[in-house]
Amino acid sequence: YHGAAESPAPVLADIDADGRTELLVCTPDGRLLVLMLSASAQRGRWGELRVLRETSLRAHLGLANGRRAVAIGAGPLRTAEGNTAVEQVVVVLTEDWTAHAFDHELRPLWVQPLAPSVSTRGFAFHEASVLVAPQPLYVSDSGVVVVGGCVHGITSTEQASAGAAHASCAMSYYALDGGSGRVRWHHQPAEAQGFSEESTPQVDYRLDLRALEAAEEAQGGRAAGEQPWRAFKESLWEQLPVSPHALASSLSLAFFRRRRRVS
Repeated sequence: YHGAAESPAPVLADIDADGRTELLVCTPDGRLLVLMLSASAQRGRWGELRVLRETSLRAHLGLANGRRAVAIGAGPLRTAEGNTAVEQVVVVLTEDWTAHAFDHELRPLWVQPLAPSVSTRGFAFHEASVLVAPQPLYVSDSGVVVVGGCVHGITSTEQASAGAAHASCAMSYYALDGGSGRVRWHHQPAEAQGFSEESTPQVDYRLDLRALEAAEEAQGGRAAGEQPWRAFKESLWEQLPVSPHALASSLSLAFFRRRRRVS
């Protein structure tokens, strides 16, 4: 994600649980739209997109600064029983690191600032993604919302330094209770030990695991509580992204199995 004029990639989801797929779009003027796909559009042909619902990300504060959307996510907060579909929740991340949650009717559920002390002046999002899933982190939670993103500084020569932006962009992650928006877990670049600027960028085709291993050993150590990635090498290989563009960044649930050692 890069550029003040860009909007996040739209999302296809059946948020009403009525068997029809809707298109979720955020506009540059701070609106979240739910568009209904026509029959011809669903068959792969051009068709008119009718606005079913819309809401403003600026409605409560009336502010434009910091309200531009950088990522959209949609998904259920509870597991479906049998073949019954579940209404979904829509979560939008804005450039001021605030998560906005809406129900399937686009009624506000909660707003959660994730980095209230961070100023957006002089910085721009390079990548951002939102995941909504029914698997809670705590028994009392209603599903989970995971937000990930990275920013880089803006200079007068930023257009000529896109490669440098890749190298210096470290991801921040936040996991929230889907029902209340409370932050349950977070990981920020400042918490990592031994970050190497020579690591392969995430938007490259695949991370060079051997280079990553060498950088980890050279810098020495991991953040508290982190497990060595080498113990899950095979599972990690399966999940490494192939992202030719920052707009293709995404989060997904995955199961990591410990590597079996051959004796």
